[in-house]
Amino acid sequence: MPVKARVARELLGDLRGNDPIVFHALTLALSQEAALHAHELEGKAHVIRGRSATDPNVPDQKMCRKSELVERGVRLGLNIRESFCEQGEARCAHADSCAYLNQFETSKALGHRYMATSYLGYPDPDVYDGILRVVD
Repeated sequence: MPVKARVARELLGDLRGNDPIVFHALTLALSQEAALHAHELEGKAHVIRGRSATDPNVPDQKMCRKSELVERGVRLGLNIRESFCEQGEARCAHADSCAYLNQFETSKALGHRYMATSYLGYPDPDVYDGILRVVD
């Protein structure tokens, strides 16, 4: 684990309550490692997985059940939530049970959020914007 990232998380330990800190690492694997370190420091941490990431609760599925279609929408520059997830009568049939959307529920997203740097190019998917954003 890179020393600077470890030191940054140790310094953030003082903000280990429910203060919303967003921590970006290069990959999902590094984000998971960073969140584990935050837990070791007795902090609250939550890993944000992308739509195409493997669902940790259903390993043979992606976080979004329509991830291939959504990836094409991303390349077109569409707002994915508006275009695919919550579009009135065209609302996704999986929206209520979507692992990707459910990870943002307030009860599941306590403490710091750890995610890949690829999220820097996207707007925050909900109102949870951090008081601090750390990019490793």
